[in-house]
Amino acid sequence: SMSFRNYALGSDLNYTKSKWTFSAGLQLSGFSNRFKYNYIQSTGGYYQTDTISWYYNIIEEDTTWIAVTDSSYLPLDKQEVYYNQLNRLGFLDLQAGLTYSYFANESFRLYLKAAFSYSFLVYRDGILLQDKPGFPGIEYSETDFVKGLYSYQFGTGISYIAGNSIDLFAELSYKSYSSKLINDYPIDKRYFGIGLKVGLIFYF
Repeated sequence: SMSFRNYALGSDLNYTKSKWTFSAGLQLSGFSNRFKYNYIQSTGGYYQTDTISWYYNIIEEDTTWIAVTDSSYLPLDKQEVYYNQLNRLGFLDLQAGLTYSYFANESFRLYLKAAFSYSFLVYRDGILLQDKPGFPGIEYSETDFVKGLYSYQFGTGISYIAGNSIDLFAELSYKSYSSKLINDYPIDKRYFGIGLKVGLIFYF
């Protein structure tokens, strides 16, 4: 499901020539999602009848009492599994990108950017459900995930000249991983994200 708890923090080294900028850098990408799961299974049991009220009818000199009853089912064996926690994954991305400035003046420039990255899993914390009776959960292990992931990213942004050696920028981007994260998982679950990136550019 969608989550707004994700983040990315990175740094790039850029080389600019005319309208083109070549970049290479590192980025830490974190994904987190609230995981809720509730499973109840009951076997066997019986119905228990309780009297909750009485009322009566009087016909001439005869009084008839009538009981009001309610039945409830009592299982002999009941099993409940409940999960409510935050599952987290973190990746270190090695990135290479290319930026094209399609408009520029003395104050700001508009640009398009494409990037490609290779990601390593650096931290994990969460629960995977097993396809067994009761759906027991197990903690993440290193063998559950693929060791490396490729991803691609597209974006557009604006850069504002704040001084002789500093620019401010804001960038809207889309990022998607090219393969699923979990080995031997029946659903092809791939992460993707749409986000707003802001930062500083220092010129040497």
